[in-house]
Parts: sequence; C-alpha cells; structure tokens
Amino acid sequence: MKPVTAVFLGPSGVGKSDLAEAFSVVTITPDRVRRNPRDSKDIYYLSQRSFAGILSLLEGQRPTHSFGGELDIKIYPELALFKVRGEQQVLFRPKGDQECRGRNLEVYGPVLRALIERKGGLGWLDDLLAARLFVIILNPWTRPLVQIDPQAASDPMSVDGKVLVELLEKRNENAENIQKRVANIVDELSAWQSIASATGEDLHVLEAIGWPYAEHTFSKSGPERAVRIGRARNVIASLAKNSLSTLDRSLFESLLKPCDPEECELLPPDGFREWTIYFACTLPGEPGCGCPDGDFLGEHHFRGTRRQAEAEAERISWETYAGDFRWWLSPTTIKGGL
Repeated sequence: MKPVTAVFLGPSGVGKSDLAEAFSVVTITPDRVRRNPRDSKDIYYLSQRSFAGILSLLEGQRPTHSFGGELDIKIYPELALFKVRGEQQVLFRPKGDQECRGRNLEVYGPVLRALIERKGGLGWLDDLLAARLFVIILNPWTRPLVQIDPQAASDPMSVDGKVLVELLEKRNENAENIQKRVANIVDELSAWQSIASATGEDLHVLEAIGWPYAEHTFSKSGPERAVRIGRARNVIASLAKNSLSTLDRSLFESLLKPCDPEECELLPPDGFREWTIYFACTLPGEPGCGCPDGDFLGEHHFRGTRRQAEAEAERISWETYAGDFRWWLSPTTIKGGL
C-alpha cells in the first residue's frame, strides 16, 4: 500500500501546528537558513555558515531537476533547495523513521504547487508526493478560498487583509513581520487556490472554511489544550467523512491519533460543559444516614470534561470536607468556549 502524506496549508497563525498534534505522523520540514535562530525552540534553524558548507559540498554537482523561477527549486540526490519569500530553505531527503507510512510534509504553498505540477519525475521527492496526499487547508475566512481576491487580501486595511493581521497580532508578531507576511500573501493564496482546485486519484483536498481554531486560541499546555485539539480533530474528521470515499476516508483516519472520548467530546458549537458538583452524606436515592449533617447539601461549579470534573470533585472532597461526604456530578451547558 502506498504511504500516506498530510499537508497543512493556511496563513501564519491559523493553527496548523496545533492541529498537527492530532495526527500520528512524522513531520518532514525544511531547515530555514537564517542569520540567527528566532528563539531557543527554533529547531529548524540552519546557520548561514552551515549552508555555505552545503553549497561547497554541492559544488561541481548538477541538480537532477531545476525549475520554479523565483522559487529557485533545485533537487539533488540527498536534498532540495528552494527560496521562500526570498530566503533559502533546505529540505533533506527523509531517512529511517521519516520514511514511515504516515508523514506530515510542511512546505511553502507555492513550492508545493510547483512540485505537484511536476510530480512523477522528481526523483526521491516523488516518494512523498506520489503517496496518497491529503491537503488540509485551514481557511480563516468565512468564504471558500476561490472567492478570496489575493490582491485585496494583501492590503492590511481590507476586510480580508484584516483577518490576516489579527491572526499575526494575536501571535505577537512584530509590525514589520506582519507587514511582510500580509504583503506576501498573494503568491501563497494563489498557490492554495490552485491546489484546492486540483483533484486526482492520489490527491485529496479538505478545505475547512471559517476555521475557528487559530493558534492564539490554544493554551500552551494542560487539559484545556487537549480538549481544544480534540475538537479541532473532530472538525477535520467530520469534513473527511463527508468528503472522501470509504477507502480514502479509512486511509485518512489512519493518520489521526485515537480520540479520548473525554477530550474529544462533541459539544454545542457555542458552548462547553459546566458541571455542578454536589456533596452530601448520601447519594441521591440512598437512605439517609441519620448523622447530624444528614441534611447538608454542598454545591460547587466547574467547567471542563467529566474527567476533569471528577478530579476537581476529589480535590474539593478532601481539601474542603476532609473526605466526609459523598459527591456526584450534574452536567449543564452554558455559552462560551474553552
């Protein structure tokens, strides 16, 4: 069976990396040539000195494929070079575990479009692109990509441009970077539109219109993050269920991590679960205990999953009531969101 590759596309800040956590895949992404790493977590940083060393090793070798105009795509036996917004990137040929059945290929939209248009003659890169390829487009606008004017979206004062600005501002990008990314959306958006309209036996596009799970809506860690990733997973799984054939849906679902029912519970789109935690001497329906506190009924409120509510009930039971009372939960739904 052919391997399966997922590609997540969408503007910066839309939540691609967060959604990817719901997939059981090996990430394959190019290294970025920069003067300095962005921060201590910049694991894809490649120093200019290291890149100069790579070019030295390639000296005298001719690329097996060279195309892409300004993208300057050059494919060699063990790596590929290309430019993203004028800056050099290096994609090393996958090895070992990266050749497994489920992969997440992270690559710039215009580069992906150029590769898809030429797949079947790209050497080792065909091992990625000739797989069953699922392209997941996270569209932050409320209309399909084909209805978005790339030039208008590149204007930060336009309605569509403001959507991009908000995503970047909420991920704390500086003003210079925001201006650069919004201005460069023309090429990216045009590439996404081209890919979205492409179809084939081994290429399937899932477009999530009005994607609500932007990067800034996720907490950095903890149970609330797990819940939100689970909900984002459910949206994509539902999209696949309604868009793909039985075989393709089965292949796509093989990429998804198993879903903990408590973390992936389907709740109203405008609400989340609120629990009332009751404490009393006996549970409802049980005979009274006859103790002095027999008429006691304590109420506490908590928002989260059942598992989290149960943990909170145990905490309250011991910290507030020294374990003297029985407790039970009653769920309700209120407006809001995690």
